[in-house]
Amino acid sequence: MRDTILKWGLIFAIAAIVMTILSRFVLGTDPAKMNTLTSIIVGVISVAVSVACLVMALREVKQNESGYLTYGRGVKVGFLTCLAAGFVVSVFTYFYNGYIDDSQIKTTQNMIREKNEEIFDKNPNMTEKEKEKIESYQMMMTSPGGMAISGFFGYAIFGIILSLIVSAFIKNNPPEGWIPGISDSLYKDQDNP
Repeated sequence: MRDTILKWGLIFAIAAIVMTILSRFVLGTDPAKMNTLTSIIVGVISVAVSVACLVMALREVKQNESGYLTYGRGVKVGFLTCLAAGFVVSVFTYFYNGYIDDSQIKTTQNMIREKNEEIFDKNPNMTEKEKEKIESYQMMMTSPGGMAISGFFGYAIFGIILSLIVSAFIKNNPPEGWIPGISDSLYKDQDNP
């Protein structure tokens, strides 16, 4: 099971990384220039790839366990697959945004500063210390490390939700009294007298 989780987690991560790089080339790095339709299309493709990777991981585990997969085991495998993918993508995000191309981070941080100026102008009662605290937190969250950490937790949350849904469709409960590895030969013998 561990090999399946790692294999499909890595495939999921590679697909997510390729989609990230392609979307940066197609959409650019300026979030203000992205149109809604293109963003929706990229989002739908991302979810479809995620579902496909989870389905393949769960099918492989199900096949390795004589065609049986409980709902709980499916959720566990799906969640761990998403965690493995999330870890790889987070490491990629950290290095890519920190050392290869930081243009998206700079653009996002500049947009935050501009919005903050508008907000701070509308709230004259804010002290300089409060403004600095808000802006430092925002800059920390849009740093390579902040993006990697929030991305990992995003994969964890998305993973549990997606695993709950996908496992409901893939599950196939074993017969009562079935024990993995031991019962396999008993049930095979009954099917082929």
